[in-house]
Amino acid sequence: MRLSAAVAAALRSIFESHLLFDGFDETNLDCRTGPCVHDENTDLTIYDGLTYLVHRTAESQVLGPNSSLRVYSSSDHGATWSSPAISTFEAPLFRPQN
Repeated sequence: MRLSAAVAAALRSIFESHLLFDGFDETNLDCRTGPCVHDENTDLTIYDGLTYLVHRTAESQVLGPNSSLRVYSSSDHGATWSSPAISTFEAPLFRPQN
């Protein structure tokens, strides 16, 4: 089976590791305006010809009001990414049960 050049490029891009940014030394404290130290909980999908990447950024692993979901899109399957669409939260999405 022979792959088209576009499919082969998409597969190479998906299977190679890339960092969009490194949060290891991040000092930002407002996770609603930019990435913070905890950048995790990622998902990657291809829909309608675009590749989408979503991740959460927060001060800690606990989801709270100082966090955001960031959604990037790519028309070349990960070679370049758009500026993120950002969703923020004013209150925790869930509350611990007693």
